[in-house]
Amino acid sequence: MNPGQTYEDLGLHLAPGSQHYRAFIGPAEDYDLVSAMSFGLLTTLGLRQHHSLLDIGCGSLRNGVC
Repeated sequence: MNPGQTYEDLGLHLAPGSQHYRAFIGPAEDYDLVSAMSFGLLTTLGLRQHHSLLDIGCGSLRNGVC
């Protein structure tokens, strides 16, 4: 959690499907865990910073980076 962020800002108290990006897919409290697992899998499979990833689906763009 970054300084100044609250539990409510992160949406950790919300049920799956609530109107917060962390609750779009699964329990909000697992968002960071699943993000880390996705990143680990993608990099293990060879995805690197100079590659592109097409994320197709209805979700929170968990694997997207600006």
